[in-house]
Amino acid sequence: MRGYLLLVTLLGFIPVSLMHPFIGVLVWCWLSFMSPHQLVWGLATQLRLNLVISVVTILGYIFSREPKSMPSNASIVFIFIFALIWIITTITAMAPYLAEDLLIRYLKTFVLLILIMSLANSRLRLHAFIIVTVISIGYYGVYGGLVGVISGGNSQFTGPPGSHIDDNNHLALAIVVIIPLMNYLRMYSENKLVRLAFLGSMGLSVITVLVTYSRGGFLGLSAMGAMFWWKSKHKLVSLI
Repeated sequence: MRGYLLLVTLLGFIPVSLMHPFIGVLVWCWLSFMSPHQLVWGLATQLRLNLVISVVTILGYIFSREPKSMPSNASIVFIFIFALIWIITTITAMAPYLAEDLLIRYLKTFVLLILIMSLANSRLRLHAFIIVTVISIGYYGVYGGLVGVISGGNSQFTGPPGSHIDDNNHLALAIVVIIPLMNYLRMYSENKLVRLAFLGSMGLSVITVLVTYSRGGFLGLSAMGAMFWWKSKHKLVSLI
């Protein structure tokens, strides 16, 4: 049932993504970050849903009259240089055929990044992108934290199979990255219940990082916690 619901939802987004490519970018991010097709059963797990949405979004980007503005700064230049390094190191690798799959995956991510940078050109759109990112990865942060509490930390938590975060280290890193975004949304919201919900999600996400048993994730969490403490106005409370 969930698989058919997901298919119907994505079919509805196809024409919308053609007319409004930024909506397609948000759906693409949702599929890439959360991999909801890995959480259902049936036909939805066998179809390349991400490919369909990406092609539709790129077509919408090319043919729509929607304003597009790529920011011009040093970060953009370094991103393009980084992508060029991927290509060069793959071509000159001792076994390039082993690296081609990773290159294709990274280039897909690079194309998505370009679309995000050129279409998220307003505060509202940037805020929408942050919300989609937090919901997509934060789902695993909250769920993993609940699993960790219930099991007493006796089970290692990993991401959905076949996704970018299926490895415990990758999942831990992704959750460490979104915890500050959760805090941003908590501070941005005027609703007390929403702020409390984000605060609880941050706490559960910290537990998730711990129950992934990723040493790199723990180091990243420690560094992020140190930065939170440094920026905090109430250093004693935040230290506790």
